[in-house]
Amino acid sequence: MSEKLYNRDNIDKAVAMFEERELDSAEALLASARLFTQALDRFKKEAPAFRARVGEERIRDFAMEEFNDLVYEIQDAVPVAVRIFNSLMRSPEDPKGTPGG
Repeated sequence: MSEKLYNRDNIDKAVAMFEERELDSAEALLASARLFTQALDRFKKEAPAFRARVGEERIRDFAMEEFNDLVYEIQDAVPVAVRIFNSLMRSPEDPKGTPGG
């Protein structure tokens, strides 16, 4: 039997632990962004060893499935983040100055 690429239960537990903190929306956003950038940097450093451990076929499947989905989610999130940033930078009197507005 081949080794698992990752443990889905660990992911679910990590998300649940994060959500249990009951952070407000700004705290949750900033904390999760920090976790994401740190994890991305770590994965970048460990990717060659991950590839060697799981093999070429499985790494391609991972890239085309889970990692591809992640990239799409990030791409979808960036314009939303830019719009929120722009609205926060505008004057409150500007009708476009309200996040979500």
